[in-house]
Amino acid sequence: MKIGFIGFGNIAKGITAGLITKKKDVRIYYYDIQEEVVKNFSFADQIQKTKTIEELESSAEVVIFSVKPKDMKNVVMECKNPQNQKHYISVAAGISLSTILSWNPKLTQIARVMPNIATIVQHSVSAIYSQNPETVEIAKTIFDQVGITLILNNEEMMHAFTALGGSGPAFVLSFLDGMIEAGIREGFSYETAYWISLHILMGTAKLLLEEYQQNQQFLHPADLKRKITSPAGTTIEGLVSLEKYAIKYALIEAVHQATLRSKELGK
Repeated sequence: MKIGFIGFGNIAKGITAGLITKKKDVRIYYYDIQEEVVKNFSFADQIQKTKTIEELESSAEVVIFSVKPKDMKNVVMECKNPQNQKHYISVAAGISLSTILSWNPKLTQIARVMPNIATIVQHSVSAIYSQNPETVEIAKTIFDQVGITLILNNEEMMHAFTALGGSGPAFVLSFLDGMIEAGIREGFSYETAYWISLHILMGTAKLLLEEYQQNQQFLHPADLKRKITSPAGTTIEGLVSLEKYAIKYALIEAVHQATLRSKELGK
C-alpha cells in the first residue's frame, strides 16, 4: 500500500512508525512545508518527501490529511483525485465530510478518522466514519496498526468521540498530575510520586483489560473498587473526599463541554 501524508506532525509520525514496524509492504510519502519535520524521526530514511501536494497525490493510493483544521480547506482544494482512484482520510477534528466535499467534490472516497496522541506508541483508540465501505476498510487496515479502531455508523457521534477518545488523554493526564502532587504533599519526591502514580494507572488499566481478555466481559470499575475498599479503612476515606469534591461529575462535564466545542468547530 502506498500512503501519503499531507502534514507530517506527531500523529502522522505515529501512524508511519506503526505501519513500517508491522506492515512490510507499505511505502510512505509525505509533504510538509516545514523542512526539519523529520529531524530525529527514527524512520526518516524509510519515507520519501514530495515537493508538492500534486506529486504526493500522484504517488500515493491513500492520502491522509494530517494538517491542522485551520489549514484543511487549502490543502483539500489542491487535491485533484487523478483517475478518480484515490482514497482520502482526514484526521482533522471537527470538520465533517460534507464540509470537505463542499470544498472539493472530487474526493468521493473519503473517511474521517479521529485517533489520539497514543498513536505515537501504537496504543491509540481511533474512530472511523465513512459512507464508502471500501474506504472504511482501508482506514481500518491503517489505524489497526497503531492501536484499536471503532467504526461509527453516525458521523454526529464523532463529536463525542473527539471529546472522549481524542481529548481524553489530557483529562487522564490532569488526574495523573493531581496524583503526583498529592504524593509530593505527603512527602515523596517528584520522581518517586511520578513513578508511583504512573504505575498505579498502568496497573489498574491492566487489571481491567486482562479481565476482559479472560472472560470476554467488562468488569465494572465499581466492582474492582470494592475489592480495594475495606470497612473504615483508608480507601473509603479518600473515596468520600472524591465524592465531596465531585471528581466524577467534573470528568463527565469535561467530556460534555469538549463535545459541545467539537460541534461548534464543525459549524
